[in-house]
Amino acid sequence: VICHMNPDEDTLGSGLALYEAFKRLGKRSFIFCNDKNSRRLDKLYGYDEINTADEKKYDLAIAVDCGDDGSMGIKAQEFYAAKVTANIDHHKANNNFADINYVYPGSAATGEAVFRLLKELEADTKVKLLDEITGTLLYAAIITDSGSFGFSSVTADTFRTAAELIELGLGRRH
Repeated sequence: VICHMNPDEDTLGSGLALYEAFKRLGKRSFIFCNDKNSRRLDKLYGYDEINTADEKKYDLAIAVDCGDDGSMGIKAQEFYAAKVTANIDHHKANNNFADINYVYPGSAATGEAVFRLLKELEADTKVKLLDEITGTLLYAAIITDSGSFGFSSVTADTFRTAAELIELGLGRRH
């Protein structure tokens, strides 16, 4: 999982939720971000696991909240070295640079797209992927990228997603 440079809560919250979900699915997973240094974001669950791997070749590489491949910085090299590439995003200008593009330009945040994806994976695998940990990460992604629900990108689906995340028990443990 690769987050964009100069990270915000949407890229890290979404990326860390995916990373956590893949671990629960029994997948060997890693998460990267060029610019990890942020006191504002270091409270996110799993933050300490960012950039801890030293492998250079992967079966699947997923860019999270990246409107184009340049926003991954030097990690773009590893992204394109993967057997399969995926792009999960919400930016209208996304140029669909991956083999698989899961892009929802009508969403206020990438966290909304990741929520949809994890719901589908949870239904298919019967593995609990959405809980207070992943829910809190995704809520952080949505609340910040939506301007606390004040930006014009906010839709009724944004509020429905937020409501479902709140029902998971946000921040009760983390």
